[in-house]
Amino acid sequence: MHLRFLSLSLFIFMISCGNDSNRKDAPADRDKSENPDANEDPPDAVQGTCDANFLAPFCKDDRILGFDEGQWKSEAPPSLAELRQYSLKAVNHIRARTCLAPLKPDDRLHAIAEQALQANSGHGYFIKNCMNRERSYGKNCEAGWTQENIGSASGTGWTWKHGIHVPLCEMMKEGKGVGHRANIESAEWKRLGVGIKADANGAFWFHEFGD
Repeated sequence: MHLRFLSLSLFIFMISCGNDSNRKDAPADRDKSENPDANEDPPDAVQGTCDANFLAPFCKDDRILGFDEGQWKSEAPPSLAELRQYSLKAVNHIRARTCLAPLKPDDRLHAIAEQALQANSGHGYFIKNCMNRERSYGKNCEAGWTQENIGSASGTGWTWKHGIHVPLCEMMKEGKGVGHRANIESAEWKRLGVGIKADANGAFWFHEFGD
């Protein structure tokens, strides 16, 4: 029997472009056991073309369709820089499916994501250090308006790549414009920071989306 663990976490703030707007909170956490430079035009996606109205599926068998479809081996994860690059490519591959421009890596957001990862308090670091409480939207430690997704997955028979793919696949099962998926598919975001730790069987990460 394969033992697996998956968790997702999201805190939605009110965010606006010029005026305040409300967003509904997404489900906070879920457990599941068992069984660089960006171009202005998004790359072609899974089936050769993008579709702004595409809803699903983004994944099959815990893997993002059309992205790194070779055989995966259980092995030690690569360097932090490579893990960040892989995470960014995975998110941008999903965005490309609905014709969204790719996100660019951002060192300031990387640093904040790493600090949140080290704090190991869910969205606690972000809320304490990066949130404008008076207006209730996230100003990510002077790095621009932002949102934060958190994901983790690990299990016997899995690899560090599953730790990136599986949470993203679960997020993309949410309704369009809702929760984690809203962050991934928002045209508002232009940059991404990644804080991540991984081992041979999974990964735990923070994604900071910035404008």
